[in-house]
Amino acid sequence: MAETHVTADMGLPSSVDGLLLPVNPPQYGPETRRLLIRTATMLLGIFALGAWLTFAHDDPSFRAAGLSLIFPGGGFLYVAWPSLFVATLVAMAFAVLLWWGLSAFFLIPLVWLISVVGSASLGGGPRVWDWAIPLVISMTAATLGTMLFRSRAQHRRKVAAVPAMNEYLKSTPAPQASHPPLEPNSLDRELLAWCYELALQPPDEFEGFDWGEQYHGGTCLRYQLAFLGESLAAYAANALPNHQQVIEPALAALIERMTDQRVWKYWRLENFLATGRRNPDPIIDDNVMLTGFYQSQISMYEAATGSTRFDEPGSLKFVWKDGRVFAYDHRSLSEAIVDNLERSNLGLYSCEPTWVFTICNTQAAQGLLGYDRIHGTSFWPKVSERFRRGLVEEMMTADGGFRHIRTNTFGFSFNDGDGTGEYFTSGSHNFEDIAPDLARRGNVFGLRGVKEKMAALQHKIIDGYLDVSFAPKRERATYIMSTLGDWTGVIGGARAVGNEAVAEAATRSMERDCATGARFPDRPLKAGVQSIAVALWPRWGQPMSLGQLTLRGYVAPRGPILEHAPWPAVIVTKARSDDGASLDWIVEPYSGDAASPRDFRFRALVPNGAYRLHGGGVDLSVHADAEGRASVSFAVPARLDLRLDATHA
Repeated sequence: MAETHVTADMGLPSSVDGLLLPVNPPQYGPETRRLLIRTATMLLGIFALGAWLTFAHDDPSFRAAGLSLIFPGGGFLYVAWPSLFVATLVAMAFAVLLWWGLSAFFLIPLVWLISVVGSASLGGGPRVWDWAIPLVISMTAATLGTMLFRSRAQHRRKVAAVPAMNEYLKSTPAPQASHPPLEPNSLDRELLAWCYELALQPPDEFEGFDWGEQYHGGTCLRYQLAFLGESLAAYAANALPNHQQVIEPALAALIERMTDQRVWKYWRLENFLATGRRNPDPIIDDNVMLTGFYQSQISMYEAATGSTRFDEPGSLKFVWKDGRVFAYDHRSLSEAIVDNLERSNLGLYSCEPTWVFTICNTQAAQGLLGYDRIHGTSFWPKVSERFRRGLVEEMMTADGGFRHIRTNTFGFSFNDGDGTGEYFTSGSHNFEDIAPDLARRGNVFGLRGVKEKMAALQHKIIDGYLDVSFAPKRERATYIMSTLGDWTGVIGGARAVGNEAVAEAATRSMERDCATGARFPDRPLKAGVQSIAVALWPRWGQPMSLGQLTLRGYVAPRGPILEHAPWPAVIVTKARSDDGASLDWIVEPYSGDAASPRDFRFRALVPNGAYRLHGGGVDLSVHADAEGRASVSFAVPARLDLRLDATHA
């Protein structure tokens, strides 16, 4: 009989047999193997030509050219120009870097070819170093041999670990995460207001964002916008379902900002360098590093607000420098993603041309599923099997991790420094929606030892704070010194294993350590915009996570709706109706005169019904009109925790 465990978090079938890792998996998937064989064949052809030029000719020029074919720049050693050999190695390193960073693969064969021609042209010089011939061949053999040995050794180590990992999986229940309701505090007020002001500033301004290169990392505006959008969607669904006055326009503004040319113009150069295509359209071919995150962002927006404004044809307009307009909407964006996935050889499609990233494709997948949940379509089923096969066969390692990156042109993978290299779950939803079985397995493996570590930290809770310190680390790309990433890891880890005591204490310590007390355009936390947005996923994704929000789709709020509150004079940080009849809400002063009365409006009340608004020193009678609307006016001198209840009077 199969061993069973039940996870309340994901509602999965209890059998773990389907989650076990294969005991003797192939090192490469079928498509990766085909690409690697093709790459090896091309290299062997180049080496064979180099060997023929080297050993079938006595002319130094032929030999120099041949040795440079065998090892880039090797011919320069043969013709006694070691400085040019070193220069070739440096140039080749930069070419590889630019291939990864800008998809400029042509630079690699260009540098290689220049070394062939250059060394051949120096073959008529006064001397040659014959000892360079065996050295160059040895360097080639050593380089390729080391790469193959490390790859095979790593695979063997992972395969050897599989039996123990499977036993661990069978004997270990899925971690039971804690899901406390989101009860906003003073820092949440400042974070929410900061998000509002970032999003709602004039459309052509990006004050307060991190600005830098738009190809990779923390200064890419597309990631800052998408991550902020998902965080704010979580807040809207968990804390403000009954007050969308400010948060819905803010979410929409973040989506519209993605169409600003400064966000996506990087694609024209990158696409041209890799493919020769001059089309700047950022949606139609590849570029899942924009389309994937964008799709998930819009789906989260719709699931949180129910708005259909981006379903309108042409509602997303990308305008190029020459006036060309690339018009899309949520559906046509979904169609473009499906088309790219169906055309991809690995089952996942490119971020930069020739480079496939697991995380970006996971964002696209969860966004497609989210679109289907809201619109009743079937985009995700069209590609889910192909995506799953690519994910598991082409990107998964023997021990159940997923590679961060692979080239869909040559087949190899490496740790590019842009991520951890491998991870057990991926995307901002960690597979919770698109692959709950992989999410469960990934959580079991990824959280090994975390429960014990969190239990040990529990003894370091002093006066409600976690007595732990972290040395500030320099964030990649932004170079901001911050401890937020470490605190986010502790908070997320504690909550993932259900240790809410450590999570709450770590949250207080993080706030004390990272809060700045500053307001827009400065930041309420000492970190980059992208880092803050990521930290808000576990903070605001309670009790409903982003993955759960995708699976739920949009559900209209029950009970009274707070239709209007005078932002930015005041900010509403909570508006929920847990019983469908009353409204619990929190309002705080934000700017202006806190002593002046402020007007508030409600709708969705019982027509002609009587209500009582009370809490925080406020006690008012509210009477709904025949349409279920009502207004009240009162001052907000400080935080007010209010409740609107129906009465029988």
